[in-house]
Amino acid sequence: MTGRRHIRVGEASYILAGSWLAVAGEGASIPGLRIGARSYLGRDLTIVCAHDVWIGDDVMGSDRLYIADVEYLPGPSGRRLAPPRPVRIEDGVFLGTGATVLPGVTVGANSLVGAGAVVTQDVPPNASVAGNPARIIRRYDTATATWVGGDGVETA
Repeated sequence: MTGRRHIRVGEASYILAGSWLAVAGEGASIPGLRIGARSYLGRDLTIVCAHDVWIGDDVMGSDRLYIADVEYLPGPSGRRLAPPRPVRIEDGVFLGTGATVLPGVTVGANSLVGAGAVVTQDVPPNASVAGNPARIIRRYDTATATWVGGDGVETA
């Protein structure tokens, strides 16, 4: 099972040149790649979907992103390291240039993933993450309408 029939792209969404969307299931697995409405994904994007990758509405992705729900060994064998684990990028997320989102990760709504970040764990809503592996730099506290640093101190 491979191909375009398992890809859904929402209204007014853009995927720029040089992008590669690999969607293929094995056995009983029916893969599904969904990109929501009004999302913008930059050049040289790579999405590897063996089962379930969901990208929400109003997501902004810079160039050279890598998003995958499965890990393979490099080389001719291309052997799978583990079963696929769903990836979910919720509404309003910004993904910086060269960011990587690994299998099993949910990036919460209205979060920012810094350039070059490698997201190995879930990101809560309204958070900014950076680094390899990505860690929370600050988060937006909706109750106080302020940004709070990783140490709990209010930031500008």
